[in-house]
Amino acid sequence: MKFDDFLVNETYNSLLIENIRVRKDTLMRILPSKKTASFNQEQAANYIKASAFAYSIARDNKLMNRLNIPDNFVIMVNKILLYGSPEPLSYRRHNVIVTGSPLIPPPVEYVYKWMKIWRRFAYLYHTQMEPMEFVAKQHILFESIHPFEDGNGRTGRIINNFFLLSLGHQPVILKGDYHSKKEYYKALECAQEGLTELTDESPDTEKVLKVMKIMKSQKMERLMQNNMEDVDDWFFA
Repeated sequence: MKFDDFLVNETYNSLLIENIRVRKDTLMRILPSKKTASFNQEQAANYIKASAFAYSIARDNKLMNRLNIPDNFVIMVNKILLYGSPEPLSYRRHNVIVTGSPLIPPPVEYVYKWMKIWRRFAYLYHTQMEPMEFVAKQHILFESIHPFEDGNGRTGRIINNFFLLSLGHQPVILKGDYHSKKEYYKALECAQEGLTELTDESPDTEKVLKVMKIMKSQKMERLMQNNMEDVDDWFFA
């Protein structure tokens, strides 16, 4: 699969998970021009911008054989995703509830501390765990923190591929059809169980990392493994 085809398919499915529908032929037209004619098309164009931004950094990481997560990287991905621009540089400013989830994300005053732990987990364990275990667990932690008012799922799925591509692995496209979406949310919910008692308080880094190491992330790992894509052009050249 060419990288442009991957971007179109990833954008289509990641938006579909959020019930944002844009035809693939429309995405093919948006990809080179970024010109849009509706809210959904604007969301698609922003997704393509955000993923291209993230994956260009991932390619540098791969070429340099290292993992670098730039300062404010995650915030910039989210803001480009939502607004087409990397500002304002901030996490959410309100408490949130995720509909249908038994886990309540951390209160707003603890979001920055939780994201520091997410970052520490990434640097500590990207070489100590199997790639899919690492990517699945960081994704579950990220979605549990829910650091933004909006766009957490889309941001998190771009970050999944940022890590996979940075580490020299093929990317994943989590599918957006009804059955696949239910499977994805179930995999998140099953693995979040160990975090539910921790997210309502100021986080203890070592306690969180201990929970992460024993987290039951197998369903998410299998889901990702089964949805890997074979990208064969400029990124892996």
